[in-house]
Amino acid sequence: MSRGCEGVRIGRRFLLLSAGAFLFGGLLALGMRWKLAWPDDAVPWLGSRHDWPGGVMPLDSYAKIFTLHGTIMVWLVAVPAIAWGLGLANVPRMCRTTLALPGLARVGWWLTLLGGSILLVGWAASGWTGYAPLSSGVEVAARWRPFDADAASWLRLEQGSGFDRVQSRWTLLALYTNWIVVALAMWSLGRSFLSTGSGLRAVATQLPLLLVSLAVSYGLLQLVQIVAFDGQSAWFCAIALWATGGGFVAIALLATVALRRRGTLPLSVWGWAAAAAVGLLAGPVIVLAMAMNLLDAHGLTGFFSPQRDGQPLLHQHLFWFYGHPLVYLLILPAYGLAGDILARHGRGHVGYKTAAGCIVAVSVLGFGVWAHHMYQSGLDPSGALIFSASTMLISVPSAILVVTWLATIAKGRPRSTAATWAIYAFVSLFVIGGLSGLVLAAPAINVQLHDTYFVVAHLHYTLFGGSLFACFAGLYWLWPRLTGGRRMSDTLGKIHIATTYVAFNGTFGLMHVLGIFGMPRRYAEPTKIDLFADLAWAQQAMTVFAVILGAAQLIFVASAFGSFVFNAKTRRGKEPQRAVEKPEIRF
Repeated sequence: MSRGCEGVRIGRRFLLLSAGAFLFGGLLALGMRWKLAWPDDAVPWLGSRHDWPGGVMPLDSYAKIFTLHGTIMVWLVAVPAIAWGLGLANVPRMCRTTLALPGLARVGWWLTLLGGSILLVGWAASGWTGYAPLSSGVEVAARWRPFDADAASWLRLEQGSGFDRVQSRWTLLALYTNWIVVALAMWSLGRSFLSTGSGLRAVATQLPLLLVSLAVSYGLLQLVQIVAFDGQSAWFCAIALWATGGGFVAIALLATVALRRRGTLPLSVWGWAAAAAVGLLAGPVIVLAMAMNLLDAHGLTGFFSPQRDGQPLLHQHLFWFYGHPLVYLLILPAYGLAGDILARHGRGHVGYKTAAGCIVAVSVLGFGVWAHHMYQSGLDPSGALIFSASTMLISVPSAILVVTWLATIAKGRPRSTAATWAIYAFVSLFVIGGLSGLVLAAPAINVQLHDTYFVVAHLHYTLFGGSLFACFAGLYWLWPRLTGGRRMSDTLGKIHIATTYVAFNGTFGLMHVLGIFGMPRRYAEPTKIDLFADLAWAQQAMTVFAVILGAAQLIFVASAFGSFVFNAKTRRGKEPQRAVEKPEIRF
């Protein structure tokens, strides 16, 4: 495959990985919702499968499921899909060049895949943020003990608080998956970086280097498995691998933009370039934090342990210094896609330069707001006010972007398509999520709402409602580019977006109300608290809407499948050229 198509090829890999992870993470979410809605009833199929008493989900299993759900949805679905998948597939074409450094992008994909397989070795239970010292001080899954004197074999497992009766078989499956991923990665990367010739001479040149690299990788993987055969340590390794892989992809994207031909860049490229810069600058911080946590978990250091003169808040600072720019890693490409799709389906951009400047401003200001997640952590009050002000300041360029989108809709009159419907949904949900974020930016209010469902609603409206609907819009718009010219049904697309929008608001809209009433998040059985017993109906209603939300994605699957079965390729086989070729509408 030529280098011109290499970005599409790697981008499709990221998108397929995200699709599979989205299915798995969504099923975990439905299991959580069942426990929240009917805490004393057996979970269908899952309860009998895991030998839960009476089929009812235990509390420790709930903690592991919501930890894995949040981790997968953020790092294995949202980031690989909208930031890396769509970015790699479309930035080279929009820049009228080829993908620079495709080898680095391939390394990023393999590291992402390896991180996902390591994550499933054991299930962590400390939440998707992994706060220390909880995460580094409590063993939450089976641990590998290959060197015990009484070990019957090198795969002996010490069963402690493992997930269930299938824990050992699950961990063995994950272990073998790690080895297979490493073998495939070395084979693929060897083809990329070593000799590209053919015949026996090429094989003789490549084979020794491949064997050496495979042996080294196998040894390192064995070391990782020895150190990280419990769920929480596997979580540390997975996050570090994902951040490292994202850094490699970010370098490839930024190099591609730097080698572009002269001309005005689409807003989408501005968004992807800004997101790549954020991921590249913030990624090393989370890798360092995960390494420190891993050392703490195995008793080698005490960075976050008060008993060993460590600082627990240091972990939160390191995590959120990456964790909050991570939000903009998802939102910045959505900003660009919103502007370009509305312009392409209408009469052009309104305020193109203003929108591009706002995207850059958000990416820069995003590094100065991380501590607004820490108002309840003992943060100095004066520091809390500073971060409150910076949080309100970053809402200004975001609000300006919303104004440019509304003006583009009003003056450009975009055509009614599935892509524009998805952008309308994105804009409305992002506005709701942004307004709830402004509420949480005030320290006095945040203290009351921080550990309630209000924060869960805010997170899902900005991340799920924001990035996912923008990702759907990008897929509907750029599907011909990803599939060689095939197009999805616009009617099915509109039904999918409308159903998903209604079900999304039914699932997460009520959480604002529950949060105002004070219902705590992260509780497996909040309605068993007398104060919230009368609100059980809300949890049940949200669960019904969540089932509809999951079922609605089958419409997208049907539309995507139908594009291969029923639709022939278009003549040009590519998506329309850049949105900025249309004349700009000025205020």
